[in-house]
Amino acid sequence: MVKKDDLTLKGVFQYYMKVDQKEKMQCIMELYKKMTINQVIIFVNVKVIAQKLKDFLESNKISCSILMGGDQMKKEDRDLVFDAFIKN
Repeated sequence: MVKKDDLTLKGVFQYYMKVDQKEKMQCIMELYKKMTINQVIIFVNVKVIAQKLKDFLESNKISCSILMGGDQMKKEDRDLVFDAFIKN
């Protein structure tokens, strides 16, 4: 059995919050205001929601990128997004 603590790198913090769908984007903004965040990964399971979240964050002056698996994004494009993330 693997404990959550065994999967977390030192200096990396993981949070989970259950929030109503209508409140999720505002909740993200509240977290950004209250925490010092250098980098973050937000998982969503629908391409349309990923794009809405990206648009919302960018409208609030937060730089972000979308990374999608499968055939929704070329591997080369995924690699560029991932490389940019790990270089920051």
